Amino acid sequence: MIKATNRLKRNTVFLYVLASLLFITSTESLFAQNAAVLFKDGKSAYQNNNFKDAIRKFKYSIDVSKKNKISAEQYYWLAKASAADSILNFAQIIESLNTALSLDPEYPEAYFLRAQVKNFIIGINQEVITDYEKAAQYADKRNLNDIVLQSISLAFSGNRKQIISNLKAIIDEGKGPNNRAIILKCQYALAAIYQYDDELDNALFRLNMAFFKGYKPDDIIFLNFYNLVGNTQFIKIMKRNNVYPGLYQINNFNEIKKIRELGEFGYHRNNVIKKFVENKINIWQKKGKFEKTVDYKKRVTKQSREQKIAYYTQAAIDSIGYSMLKLDKVTNDYDADNESFKIIFPDFNPIYISIPVNDARVFDRNFSMIEFAHTKFVLLDDFTIEISHIELTDNTLGKTYIYNIEDNIPFYNNEFVFNFDEIQVPLDKVSGKPNGFKPKSNTIVINVGKSDVDANIPVANKKSDLTLALIIGNEDYSRFQTGLNTESNVDFAIRDAEIFSEYANKTLGIPKENIILLKDATSVQMQREIERIAELANAYQGEASIIFYYAGHGFPDEQTKESYIMPVDVSGADVKHGIKLNSLYKTLTKYPTKKVVVLLDACFSGAGRNQGLLAARGVRIKPKQNIITGNLVVLTSSTGDQSSLPYNNKQHGMFTYFILKKLKETGGDVSMEELSNYVSKEVSISSLKINSKKQNPTTLISPDAKSLWMDWMLN
Repeated sequence: MIKATNRLKRNTVFLYVLASLLFITSTESLFAQNAAVLFKDGKSAYQNNNFKDAIRKFKYSIDVSKKNKISAEQYYWLAKASAADSILNFAQIIESLNTALSLDPEYPEAYFLRAQVKNFIIGINQEVITDYEKAAQYADKRNLNDIVLQSISLAFSGNRKQIISNLKAIIDEGKGPNNRAIILKCQYALAAIYQYDDELDNALFRLNMAFFKGYKPDDIIFLNFYNLVGNTQFIKIMKRNNVYPGLYQINNFNEIKKIRELGEFGYHRNNVIKKFVENKINIWQKKGKFEKTVDYKKRVTKQSREQKIAYYTQAAIDSIGYSMLKLDKVTNDYDADNESFKIIFPDFNPIYISIPVNDARVFDRNFSMIEFAHTKFVLLDDFTIEISHIELTDNTLGKTYIYNIEDNIPFYNNEFVFNFDEIQVPLDKVSGKPNGFKPKSNTIVINVGKSDVDANIPVANKKSDLTLALIIGNEDYSRFQTGLNTESNVDFAIRDAEIFSEYANKTLGIPKENIILLKDATSVQMQREIERIAELANAYQGEASIIFYYAGHGFPDEQTKESYIMPVDVSGADVKHGIKLNSLYKTLTKYPTKKVVVLLDACFSGAGRNQGLLAARGVRIKPKQNIITGNLVVLTSSTGDQSSLPYNNKQHGMFTYFILKKLKETGGDVSMEELSNYVSKEVSISSLKINSKKQNPTTLISPDAKSLWMDWMLN
């Protein structure tokens, strides 16, 4: 009986172990299967240009594979998708490629992509050349026969003239239909090599030939054509051949340019400082749980935010500086003739302090006991950090020697573009509201920080010297008119004008001297500058173009139904002292010009972004349709008796925000027809979603421009 029981126990244990092994095996098989499915789905998403989805699936496949076995290919494709999504993730891209190569040290595509990314960011150096060499070497070893990879790798690491000659020979000799794919790849490889040598016309010609004949790029175009990023002709070729925009990185051009200017080290340091400041400001600018809105608005202002930014930027610079400071390794040298000590800090430029010869011997003898205090640092334009102020105390002498890099120490010399969180304050939690108070909405936005269109404004490659711009933002009507409350002001109108002015200069390439920017303009100022820009156009003898941009109140004459744009010192009861639209159009077109474009973020019904100039009367007027002549197109923000509304979360007028967004997305390379269609569609949809009101932009076209305006560019 006992033997039977023991035998039963042994059999039970055996069956349990067997079942466990079968379960583990089946589970591992399931993990492997799931990883394979995720990886396949990730590649499919990549081919469909859904890069964020591809990244997510590749990461999931890696996570699942940790239960089984991770392949180098998974990390390679994760890097590839990350690069296609945004080269700004380059640190993560390199890390993924390093992991891929640690798993497979003979992976040619991984070496090639790593070389491309580093070449793009920091240029050619020995690391990049070595990666290109290994890419070509292991491609041969594995019989990869990838002519693009091998040609570019050999050209960038060896004799480019020989590679160009070989590629041309293949193109000239390959006449048969079976060689078509090889010829197109040779054209593409030639284009990439030519752009490296700044032979941009040749590069564009070869690239166009490859695409025109049917070559379909399946890789990250901008890495092979980094000298052409932002080039107008390059972008046109890409668009004409339906190449996905993300593959040539138009939107990130300015950030990419900054990376290449600063190099990997500078870009990392820039990001560290930006993130530190953004985190600190986002905490500081949040409304306290028990803080009244009125107190919050006093505490968080444009001026106080700028002061905090400067403070935290300096704190970030000092923090990096202190982390580099090795006081135990400081040495010195003395110049007896000039009676000055050279104090040498590792990782910093030396500093110089005047110390008389009589004190110098004691100072040198006590140097290991010198106290260093009150150290401040400065960030230079190349993102290196230097000591700007330090105090050295010799307690034996009882003297303190002070070093200053300059009399006025700057917080920072570089231009940071910060993006701060927007602040939303629940109205129902604001104290002091009477019983029964019912807010119109659950939240009111207290605006702090920048909109997406305010940061990373694209920079044009060419100057529009023949374009003139008059830009007006009228916001603070209550300051100029007694009896008006602040609700009659036009929120964000000045910001609209300022940012549009930046786009006019940076993105449209209009020189600053050709741009007139007015903020809270009076009647006299507006009349004078409208006449002035017309006279300036006349001086160009028909070669100039004019852009007129206005954000502010519009107003109708109740009797004539004529529309006016309103200076800040003219009231709704005195509308005839405003600027009549018909008069504006006549002045802007009274002299010959190539084109005149008018952009009006204002409504003419007597309403406004918040409250009209005579909102208490509660009447809206449908203004008379303006008849325009001359070489003129007008884009207005709303139709008939509609209001022109704000986009609070973006801190712009709704109409202006989508104009700026389209300019940012296209780098300014957008026709008037494309701009008109885009703004009309986006404003109409977004206004209903966000403001729960209709706002339908309108485009007015003069008979003279009817057949021309569609192809006009804004600049």
